[in-house]
Amino acid sequence: MTNLHHDYRLTQTIAIVSLLAVIWLSIQINRPAEQFHYANFGTHAQLVSATPTATKIKPGQPIRFTVKWWLSAPLPENHNISYYVRNHEHELGRLDTNSIKSTAIKYTDIPAGGILFTDELEIPTRRNMPPGIYEVVTFIFPSDDFKINPARGSAIYEVQRTIFNIEVHL
Repeated sequence: MTNLHHDYRLTQTIAIVSLLAVIWLSIQINRPAEQFHYANFGTHAQLVSATPTATKIKPGQPIRFTVKWWLSAPLPENHNISYYVRNHEHELGRLDTNSIKSTAIKYTDIPAGGILFTDELEIPTRRNMPPGIYEVVTFIFPSDDFKINPARGSAIYEVQRTIFNIEVHL
C-alpha cells in the first residue's frame, strides 16, 4: 500500500509540474515582445529601445510607443526616421519624423558629440483595419524620393527593423 501511495503522489506531482510548465510556456509564447533593444542604422544611428504602450488595440486606435535613439552625428539633409505598420499584404499606417518630438531638434541639426533622446510617438491606424497581428517597422530614408542615393549618404540606412508586434482585435 505504501508503494501505491508513493506512486500516486509522484504521478500527482508530475501532473501538477507539467501543467504549470505548460501554462508558463503558453504565457511566454503568446506574450508579444515588450521591448526591442539595439538596432544599428549605419554607423551613426542606433535604435536603443522601442516599447509599445499597449500590445492590443482596436481598429482606428493609434499605436502609441516610446523609442530611444542614439544619433552620433546629424542625419543627411531630407532624411526621416520612419515608422510603419504592416501585415504580410499591406502597409496600414505610417509616421515620418524629421525631428525629435520632445525638443523639436531636427535630425539634421544634431549637435557635435551626438545625442541620446527618448520620444513618445503614435501611428494613426484605419478604422477598417482587419483584426490580426501587425508589425511595427522602422527605417531611415530620404523623405523626398525614398531611393538609395550614396551621394546623399542614404545607402547606409537601407535597413528596416521590426521593433514590435501589435494585435488588432474587434
